Amino acid sequence: MRRKINGLQDIWYQHHLNGSLPPEIDHEGNIEYKLKLIDPSEERLEHLITQLKWRLSEGQGEALYELGVSDDGTLSGLSEQEMEATLDTLRRMAAELNANVSIKKSVQLTNDKRVIEARIRQHQPTGGSNSTHHSDLRIVVIGDTGTGKSTLIAHLSHGIKDTGHGTARISLLRHPHEMETGNTSSIVHEMIGYTEEGKLVSMASDHIETWEQICHASAKVMTLLDTSGRARFIRTTISAIMGYTPDYAMLVVPATLGTAAMSPMATEHASLAFMLDIPLFVVVTKVDIASSDNLQKCLRTLDDSLTWLQERLDQEAAPRFPRIVHSTAAAQSIARSMMQSQTIPIMLVSNVTGQHMDRIHSFLHALDHPTRTVSRDLIDKPVEFHVEQVYQLPDIGTVVCGVLRRGRIQLAMADKDEKIHLLRDDFVFGLGPNHQGDFLKVSISSIHRLRFPVQVIQCGQTASLALNLPPAAVTAAWGKIKKGMVLIAQFDPSMMAATALHPLSALPPPPPVMAATFEAQLMVLPLAPPASTPVIRPGLCGMLRSGFIRQQARLVDAQPSLEQQGDSACWIVLVQLLGNPEFLMAGSQFIFMEGSLKCLGKVTQLVQTVQGKWIPTTTL
Repeated sequence: MRRKINGLQDIWYQHHLNGSLPPEIDHEGNIEYKLKLIDPSEERLEHLITQLKWRLSEGQGEALYELGVSDDGTLSGLSEQEMEATLDTLRRMAAELNANVSIKKSVQLTNDKRVIEARIRQHQPTGGSNSTHHSDLRIVVIGDTGTGKSTLIAHLSHGIKDTGHGTARISLLRHPHEMETGNTSSIVHEMIGYTEEGKLVSMASDHIETWEQICHASAKVMTLLDTSGRARFIRTTISAIMGYTPDYAMLVVPATLGTAAMSPMATEHASLAFMLDIPLFVVVTKVDIASSDNLQKCLRTLDDSLTWLQERLDQEAAPRFPRIVHSTAAAQSIARSMMQSQTIPIMLVSNVTGQHMDRIHSFLHALDHPTRTVSRDLIDKPVEFHVEQVYQLPDIGTVVCGVLRRGRIQLAMADKDEKIHLLRDDFVFGLGPNHQGDFLKVSISSIHRLRFPVQVIQCGQTASLALNLPPAAVTAAWGKIKKGMVLIAQFDPSMMAATALHPLSALPPPPPVMAATFEAQLMVLPLAPPASTPVIRPGLCGMLRSGFIRQQARLVDAQPSLEQQGDSACWIVLVQLLGNPEFLMAGSQFIFMEGSLKCLGKVTQLVQTVQGKWIPTTTL
């Protein structure tokens, strides 16, 4: 989110002083100098389009081209015929990027030539989806440590074949300790895309250097969430599974381990996917070095373990049966029917030789978007954006990243040329809650999605929002903005008509009540031996996770439920949060953990609540 440069105000001021422009800055900014653009070759045109994409990303969807200007700032100018040909080329470039060209400034030189400052602005959608508004598929990659998850993602997203010593995964590791151990400890996001014909678009593709370019070149894009397989980082993995609401889960197991392929950690990850109703498929790695005997043992273990796990977790649900994918045609067929069929696809690959990678690509290209993530009902609900990360960026300020669970966020409309600015209460949101249940009133200055600027996001999409905050003293007194908070609408969409007609009289309702104590249904996941598992009882304290919320909680009361799901014990519990009140509603899912005990819960009703207020009380 780099601050864009105002070409008209900044660089043409120097022209009035000394008759030239400052030298072009080629490594940053949204201003490009071009002496002329006349009849470029196809290869040259493709390079120019890529360059324009980058300038547009630097200017948050807007770029300025100084035509007839040399790189050193000299105003050489172009004849009328040359300028028309140059503008035609620029319009061709812009059309490829869903942008238009307008003339911002024209300067007539003394030699019958002129210089033009052209503004290129990308069309921003107001709904639906297009090349700048993808409804991306999110796939969480799970499994034990050392199975090849990061290596597989590196192969898919960067085209890096492994050497057999874990070199491919280096491109995904972020922290020094990850580099030293080779183990992922954080959630890593990587993007790939596919054309209509199924051709892979990734960072390994020609002329692709950014996520934005992947989006523009793809008919379908998907984000791969790499997670940690180590027990000490299970909370981070649960955060990815719970918080990002992935559309699919990819379980990675190694063929070399034979009957030990489904380790306790792999079993735990798979059980979470089943319990949260996330469609699961399996990738078996290291088939290039696994013996035929170990490979067969691995496949039998997968069949037995996945079937057994579903039976233990829920006897009433129709089980899904593991099925090996033997061809690219089978991969496409299984993927297209995955939401309706009772199948757990299993694909065998090698990250070293690339064996059968075409089957994975055929499968991913054919995957449908689960209907639950694009529900029209959710789009029409009040805004509910869950915060996963908070950043402080120079020249921008506070940026929150996360997932829009409900509703639709659109930037306030502004047209500087006509000097019209619209900022209504329906563009003001509440961020919170703090320790008192209060919400800070904020507005949004810009939205970035898939690392480039957009005007609109809708439910199910991830994004980064740059916030306009109240004065520093107000914000400091309110408290720290942190992970687990939510951004909510001040008004219900059904109230918008009344608000627009009577903006002064339509006062916003108070924020929703925050949960301090709630009743829930709790199901114990049968993953550890009963002797080593803490007993569900009143007074038991543990860690509660819901979405991106993480907080200590206590079971105030616990009664066995008459319902039983598989071999899982079910309880009716009263849960007390030991920290701040949180944004939870009836139906919210959560994980409760203490030692080897892991439970899946669902809020049934709020018992003790906190009613907060808007801070400040005046509109921004």
